[in-house]
Amino acid sequence: MQRLTRLFSPSSLLATLAIGLGSLGAIATPASAVELPDGTIAFEAPPRFVSLSANHPCASVPSNYYFTLEVPESAGEALKQVTITQPEGAEALDFNFDASVACEGGRGGRKIALERMNSDPNNDRSWTFSFDRAIEPGEKVTIRLHTDRNPELDGFYLFGVTAFPEGEQVRGQFLGLHQLSLDGGS
Repeated sequence: MQRLTRLFSPSSLLATLAIGLGSLGAIATPASAVELPDGTIAFEAPPRFVSLSANHPCASVPSNYYFTLEVPESAGEALKQVTITQPEGAEALDFNFDASVACEGGRGGRKIALERMNSDPNNDRSWTFSFDRAIEPGEKVTIRLHTDRNPELDGFYLFGVTAFPEGEQVRGQFLGLHQLSLDGGS
């Protein structure tokens, strides 16, 4: 019962209401490493969305976007899948998934293949990926998404990340939002 109490604390209920249904039909809730009565698996402690950066944050030029996540030792479950969304920004980014990859640790780490999964075919601002191998507790991963051309319009672009543990029936954890500014000059 103590584990269920942690899962359904007031803050977790608020987050559940704020997130609603995830793009894969899973409910994004604060993490707890429990197997719920229905067999759903969730994190003990949520991964962290550490940083977002772009190597060329200028409008209309090619760029790589780096999303860095940490899975804490106390996560209780490995990270297997992420959904990245772009809820704000004048234009939707058009990523080249053949040129995108994940790396252990930071940008220069050993590569981990990404498998793009269909999330919401009606939403061009949501992308779901599964890692070739799960990211274990205590590890950090950086997802590099490549675009052949940044949006033409400069300004602020907001990105959110939801993490999913390894398993067949899982509950997602919304990790937060980061903002990136694209400049007009190249």
